[in-house]
Amino acid sequence: MHLYRFYQVAALAWLSLTSSAQAWSDTGHQTVALLAEPLLTDKARAELAVILSDGEDLAQVATWADDIRGQRPSTAAYHYVDIPLGWTAPMTDLGPFCGKSGGRCIVGQLERAIEQLRTSVAPDERREAMMWIVHLVGDIHQPLHCSTDGDRGGNEKWVRVTYKSPGGAKIKLHALWDHLMRLSDSENSASELANSLRLTPKQADTMGLGTPLSWSVESWELARKLAYLHLPAGPIDDSDAITIAPEDVAYLRKVALTQLQRAGARLAALLNAALR
Repeated sequence: MHLYRFYQVAALAWLSLTSSAQAWSDTGHQTVALLAEPLLTDKARAELAVILSDGEDLAQVATWADDIRGQRPSTAAYHYVDIPLGWTAPMTDLGPFCGKSGGRCIVGQLERAIEQLRTSVAPDERREAMMWIVHLVGDIHQPLHCSTDGDRGGNEKWVRVTYKSPGGAKIKLHALWDHLMRLSDSENSASELANSLRLTPKQADTMGLGTPLSWSVESWELARKLAYLHLPAGPIDDSDAITIAPEDVAYLRKVALTQLQRAGARLAALLNAALR
């Protein structure tokens, strides 16, 4: 597809992307799962074969946690942690943003699911814990899932993405990040995207380090330094959408793709450790 035509199609498609119901989009979550699978140990593969239904793979269950939100609305808080951009206290305890129990946020839920997968013997509990892990490892690497500027993690901040199409397209900042990986006319599926981002074992070892807490802080830093850079604080109505230039969107896409790679490496590391 000619680049000019692709930008026109992308701009028109984004006009309808106004929510963050599926962070990183289905494609992003499936890509994380596909990046993780080749990095699993034989033991982890064997355990997953027991946990998953016949014929299933990680990519097929990667969006489960989004799919159930309508039936289980109380789980919505498990997908994010709203760390204010101006937060200056040591990032060793996210209690102020995770409820009194510390579990009402993505960090707490991910830690809880990891422990359940590691220790539970109940098949249903292990399966659900595994599906939470596959999904939330993706979510925690989306910078707008770990930050807020008084705008509900970018859900109340409108931006205008300009390409060569006249006027560009308006989209919420959060949704822009959810769909950055779709800015390509050669990688149209999760499998194609995963193939282009495939990690060597050495790269995976380097990228796979850290904990849910450190990953959330890393994403918060990316939001502070990149996602919110040059944007006014607080909500921005669609009538006042701030323009983001094409070259800036291209750079943000590179950052988003690196985040998907990190998520894939870290998902594999978590599953290998929990299922050894």
